Formats: sequence, C-alpha cells, structure tokens
Amino acid sequence: MKSLDRFYKILKENNYKLTDQRRVVFEAFLKHQNEHMTSEELYQYIIVDNPGVGLATVYRNVQLLSELKIIEKLTLNDGFTRYELALNEENHRHHHLICNNCGKVIEVREDLMGSIEKIFDENYGFLVSDHQTKFFGLCKECRGIE
Repeated sequence: MKSLDRFYKILKENNYKLTDQRRVVFEAFLKHQNEHMTSEELYQYIIVDNPGVGLATVYRNVQLLSELKIIEKLTLNDGFTRYELALNEENHRHHHLICNNCGKVIEVREDLMGSIEKIFDENYGFLVSDHQTKFFGLCKECRGIE
C-alpha cells in the first residue's frame, strides 16, 4: 500500500480528518523522506509553496503524526529533535551512522540485529519487538577515502 493511502487509513482509523494542513505536512515528509528534519526545517520547506501555514500548525501536526507513529522522533546527539517518515514496510526501525565530524547521517537499511534478537529470545526468553540503534564515527568523506 502506498504511503499516502496508509496515511489516510491511519487518520481515519483514529478518527482524525484529513485537513489541508495535515496533508501538506505529510507530503513534505514524503518529498524529503531521506532527510532527518526538525520541525523548523520542515516548516521552511512547507512555507515555500504554502506561506499561509504557520509554525504552530506544523508543530501540532508533527506531534499528532508522531503519536500516530506515522513519523518517528529521532535524537541524533546534535541537540535537536528530528523526525523521519515511518510509513514503510520495515519490521523494525533502521539504523543510523552518524559522523562525529560533519554530522552526516547515513541510514542503514539492513536489519543487523536479527541474530542478537534470536540470542535474547533463546537465552533470556525476551522477545524483541523493536529497537533503535545509532553508530557514531567518521564518514568516508571526513576520513578522506572514496
């Protein structure tokens, strides 16, 4: 199911109407889905085509989309709360590689934790439902390699 259809479905299932503002905020996340944006950065993208949308409206809609798990809140140790689109087919969240020098964030799509989760289940009887992993280091550009 396409992200926009899933968005509409989640709103409806939770008794929320699709307002123009919600659509605009969600579409901005779709358009910039490979970015990890603050609410303020999202707002800057939105007002280019929708100058009537206020920052408070963006904050309220980001909060709602986060509560509905349409977007995910990220803390990448840069002092900001960032968000990314969560409407995908992943069973778990993906991992992030964060450069300590330039701040670049690289998304790792492979699920690297499957064997660890199996050990947790077999040895401790603990069934993992989700995880969030961040790795810190230096990106290839900051290391000077290609």
